[in-house]
Amino acid sequence: MTDPAPPDDRDSMQRSLLETLPLSVIQKDLDGRIVFANSRAHRELKFEPGGLLGLTDFDLFPADLARKYQKDDDEVRESGGVYHDIERHQTPDGRQTYVEVWKSPIRDIDGSDFGTMVLFWDVTHHKHNEQQVVYERYLLQTLLDNVPDAVYFKDRDSRFIRLSQSLAGRFGLAGAEDAIGRSDEDFFSREYARRTRRDEKEILRTGEPLLARTEEEVLEDGRETYCSTTKVPLTDPQGKIVGTFGISRDITDEIVTRQELSRERDLLRTIIDNVPDLIYVKDRAGRFLTANRALYQRLGLSSAEELCGKTDYDFSDPELACEYVADDQNVMRSGIALIDREESHQTPGGETIDLLTTKVPLRDDEDNVIGVVGLGHDITNRKRAAEQLFKAKEEADRANRAKSDFLANMSHEVRTPMNAIIGMTELVLETKLDETQKHYLDMVHHSAESLMSIINDILDFSKIESGKLELDKQIFNVRDSIGDTMKMLGTRAHNQGLELAFRITENVPPYVLADLTRIRQVLINLVGNAIKFTPAGEVVVTVDVDPSSKNEKNCQMILSVRDTGIGIAEEKIEKIFHEFEQADTSTTRQFGGTGLGLAITRRIVELMDGRIDVSSRLGEGSQFIATMELDTAPEESLKRARRGTVVVGGTHVWILDDNQTNREILTEMLGGWGMRVTQAA
Repeated sequence: MTDPAPPDDRDSMQRSLLETLPLSVIQKDLDGRIVFANSRAHRELKFEPGGLLGLTDFDLFPADLARKYQKDDDEVRESGGVYHDIERHQTPDGRQTYVEVWKSPIRDIDGSDFGTMVLFWDVTHHKHNEQQVVYERYLLQTLLDNVPDAVYFKDRDSRFIRLSQSLAGRFGLAGAEDAIGRSDEDFFSREYARRTRRDEKEILRTGEPLLARTEEEVLEDGRETYCSTTKVPLTDPQGKIVGTFGISRDITDEIVTRQELSRERDLLRTIIDNVPDLIYVKDRAGRFLTANRALYQRLGLSSAEELCGKTDYDFSDPELACEYVADDQNVMRSGIALIDREESHQTPGGETIDLLTTKVPLRDDEDNVIGVVGLGHDITNRKRAAEQLFKAKEEADRANRAKSDFLANMSHEVRTPMNAIIGMTELVLETKLDETQKHYLDMVHHSAESLMSIINDILDFSKIESGKLELDKQIFNVRDSIGDTMKMLGTRAHNQGLELAFRITENVPPYVLADLTRIRQVLINLVGNAIKFTPAGEVVVTVDVDPSSKNEKNCQMILSVRDTGIGIAEEKIEKIFHEFEQADTSTTRQFGGTGLGLAITRRIVELMDGRIDVSSRLGEGSQFIATMELDTAPEESLKRARRGTVVVGGTHVWILDDNQTNREILTEMLGGWGMRVTQAA
């Protein structure tokens, strides 16, 4: 063996070795001062050779780093072990770097510590690469965890090596890692898995991607699903194809919506092309965009394409075209639809047709008017029919007026001899006659009066039909005038064994301005009918005034006629007011008549701004209520009435009647005059 080198030679060899190492070397004493630093350490820390000697970490680094380094040195010397870490470093010029550090204690021969050996080298680039890899891995995982589309990576055997959480959820898995190593055959039908495997083999063979292919899959429950799939080759850093990468987006809703829209479009087109109306769409410039079959055939064209791009000036004379364009522009400028405008149109064959046109503004998604939609309904036949109907109506009106004039004239012609017959019969009845003669003449007199009543109804009806029935207003005493009418009706009621009760309330003014003849006619018709259709019992007539309608100028008189007769079926109530209609139309009916009385009564009441209401039940009787607008009589009429008034207030009166209704009416009437009333049955 050779002798060991002298100490100086060993130091030289050690320093030479430390200088040639491809890393920075620093030796520190027990106080942390640098006692040795190789050239690489000086270059790394930006110092001239020998410039680091005698310095401490506090001279080279920020205080927080210096304290950490000093603490690490102390722990190394105390433990006697080796320290290894990648630390954040800062050069004197402020640049942040990362270094990989090894620290160990320096001991002499007897084992005493006399310093620390530090070896470090710059790993900033590697650290940045590592951080970038971690960051990119984080981004990829975030993408796979949150992307709604199915994202997956497969190896060359089409086994999953990574996939998105959404795809794992579609597979019914708790996590994406549960699908690793499995293939489409584990999740899809055999046919679908075979098809995808074939596509992926082709990608591996050719390196050509498969872009946006629509794939259909029928699920176990029979539902059809669709997805848009893109697959590309997956390569390693050397460019070798090691698998496939795919993205699939579920487009089932989109496909279904598209199919529904297609069906609706076809259905709408079928409807539009088969309706007889003319339908079209124009742009802002008035050019046709589309039209239905009815329109382009009407214009002598074979398809809608021949119409597109043309305007009304290509098919109509300039005057009509100007009108069409003006309407279109008004609709587009105002945004207001044009509804049911009558227009004339000239066909290529020279025929004039009439259209009922509707035009509405056509708007885009931003509600801007971009055109007009039109619909033309052919009303040519309807207008021709309306014209013919109008002519027929005019002829019917003329015939009706002639009939009414004839009836009116004939009624007058018949009334004259009938009045003579009635008058002469009454005179003869006053002479001395035997019972047979008197019976015969009574029958003649009764028949003549019935015939006269019919003639009067026909005369009134003819006046109403011809519009010649007018009101002749005059001032009259309500109580006297209506009372006289009730006296005539009372005889008929008593002859039939009926109680006829009549009441005028104190709300009714003494004098009014109205057509007394027509009011009597209404009263006679209503009370006469009540007597006719009441075999037994009573007929109660009440005249009142609605207090809320009473003012200085007019009032609303309410005429009520209630009976205890046979009543009217509910379904026949409206029918009895029709001309020539009766509740009982059978040939065996008990009661006769023309069927004009109530119709005339309603017309008269309506002419007096009133109405008639009816309430009835079969077997229990009926009630007719007629309301009529009457004018209040002038003040001088009231003065005349007051001058003729006899004061009877305080007089004792005893009322004796077996009919309770009569007793109540008389008690109210006499009590209103201030009399002291006692009644008995």
